[in-house]
Amino acid sequence: MIAFKPVYRRKRSVLSGLLTLCALLLAAAPAAVGQGEEVTFQTFKGPPQVEPDRITTGFGSVTLRFVQLRPWRDWNDFAAKATGKLRYNTCEPSCAEGNLDSTPVKVRLSDIGICGSERRYKSLSFKSKNPDVIDEKLQYDCDGFVVF
Repeated sequence: MIAFKPVYRRKRSVLSGLLTLCALLLAAAPAAVGQGEEVTFQTFKGPPQVEPDRITTGFGSVTLRFVQLRPWRDWNDFAAKATGKLRYNTCEPSCAEGNLDSTPVKVRLSDIGICGSERRYKSLSFKSKNPDVIDEKLQYDCDGFVVF
């Protein structure tokens, strides 16, 4: 009669060793990129900022749109929220001849991504009760340009 060693004991021993090795590697690993650092936001009009007081969303002088912000209510690892005043070109009678008008808006930044060694909000949305202003949600790349 041939005696067989139980296979499950060897598998359990190997699995236990792998789990121990993984735990040691995780404990020794450095923190994730940017973890614990402030989240920034960037548009094409400037460097990354924490809690900017103005966000430009238009391209060129004809389609100028920017939000003048009041102090941010939240700025954390999930989203940032503020209220502000959207200044926009009325485009009446044409965009080249339009005037700047303004309306109150609610602003939200979200979708944190990694840009180099920084954590950055990559999504901007704003909502207005003004029927002449279309609510928007814009996605940004790491250089602060809108992704279409």
